[in-house]
Amino acid sequence: MRRHLPLALVAALLAAAPAAAQTAPTRVMTWNIAGSPYNTRPSVNLPFALGDIEAVIARNRPDVVALQETCSWQVAALGRDLGLQAWQEATVARFTDTRPGSPGTCDYGDALLTRADIGQRLRVNLLDPGSCKSDATVAYSPPLPECRVLLNGLVGGLDIATTHVGVDAGQSGELNRVVGAAAATDPAAPAVLLGDMNVLPQDPRLAPRLAARGFREVTGTIPGLPCRAALACRQTFPAGGAFGRPVSRPDMIFTRGLVLAGAHGPVDVAVGGHPASDHRALVADLVAAPADGAVAIRPRRLRTVARRGPAALVGVLAGEPLRARLLASPSTARALHLRHRLLAADTLTTSAAGHVVLKLRPGRGARRALAAARRATLSLDVRVGTSGLPRVTFVVSR
Repeated sequence: MRRHLPLALVAALLAAAPAAAQTAPTRVMTWNIAGSPYNTRPSVNLPFALGDIEAVIARNRPDVVALQETCSWQVAALGRDLGLQAWQEATVARFTDTRPGSPGTCDYGDALLTRADIGQRLRVNLLDPGSCKSDATVAYSPPLPECRVLLNGLVGGLDIATTHVGVDAGQSGELNRVVGAAAATDPAAPAVLLGDMNVLPQDPRLAPRLAARGFREVTGTIPGLPCRAALACRQTFPAGGAFGRPVSRPDMIFTRGLVLAGAHGPVDVAVGGHPASDHRALVADLVAAPADGAVAIRPRRLRTVARRGPAALVGVLAGEPLRARLLASPSTARALHLRHRLLAADTLTTSAAGHVVLKLRPGRGARRALAAARRATLSLDVRVGTSGLPRVTFVVSR
């Protein structure tokens, strides 16, 4: 049964989420399938084909897949044909839909499909239902933005949430509610937040705020930095082929209390030589781990990094000793004739959950070398207690 709950209730309800040990990796996947009846794609001559969507999901074999821009009939068909539990929440109902397989209408929204049952299902409205468009047959005057939602449930002991944030004037409010919903979950429980966020990794309204609450993005982005500054980052939109070369990264997978255990990043969505959607999909293989923290970095010019170090913070989930090291890559150390790769270090003890700002000012010789350079590849190693966070490698230029 569908439940519409105000955000104020989310903290109490999600606190019941139990942590569960994962013996085998759980593969999660997020994909904007561009399934709207109005997304006809005439400029690329690639009409929507549900069979192609099914083929891409089947070959990636996810345990959990979050889909954006879906019709309810598409979700039902995918769940049936792939043998997955299916849950869709409509944002705009009753679009006219004359495509093959449609009952004549499309209840449009977001979905979760899973191998395990989905428990404690919650729908969080990101916009006030009275201030957004929820029915395609109604002429709203003045025009209203499309309603937006976050779906949250328990799947195999994992707290899973997905959303598709809008690009309208209410975006900041939507992002506030997404961060609030993530922060309201039990910090001891492994959690995943994934979807089409419609903002970039450097946007201060999302990824850095989630990092300050212990959520790390695990598919190659660095919260606070553009994709081009993160060596492992690959763009997801457009999907390539007739849609054009990927140039942006609105799709993300954030986790807490989980670590990578295999594949992670964008995957090919081509079927028969053509992309099945205008977005690439993201996957990540995850296993449970002690909750530790996440790193966010604010962009700085190289000369500022030379004088003051990177603007880095770490979100931690408990009071523990924290040790951080700023390193030059081997190629940067050679190019700048540095005697050591270690540029700076910081050690402190946190007293409670929260975020701490690192102080990583390079030594005198490193300052001079970095200030004279045009470009440098740096890494940040952080240990929280006995756990080492994934190394963050980034590029800084003048």
